[in-house]
Amino acid sequence: MLNDIRNEPLRVQIKRARTPDALVVLNGELDLSSVGKLYEDFAELIRLGFSRISLNLAELTFIDSTGLSLLVTFQKRAESRGGELVILSPSPEI
Repeated sequence: MLNDIRNEPLRVQIKRARTPDALVVLNGELDLSSVGKLYEDFAELIRLGFSRISLNLAELTFIDSTGLSLLVTFQKRAESRGGELVILSPSPEI
């Protein structure tokens, strides 16, 4: 039933950060309403000199096209600075 669908707000946790590596864990939904928060967090990591960002998606329950677009944008940004964005543990639904 549609009434059973819950929107889970996005939680972003930086679990391990030692320049130039960062591990970021996402929990909840990455969509139009939450993409701005992740954008700000990514931008801050890059500004602080993190060039290799591992993104754990094991607890991400939903991602829409704006979320996918953000991941592609930051992959390109990291590569342009000699770094990378690594996607870890995406669920089959994602």
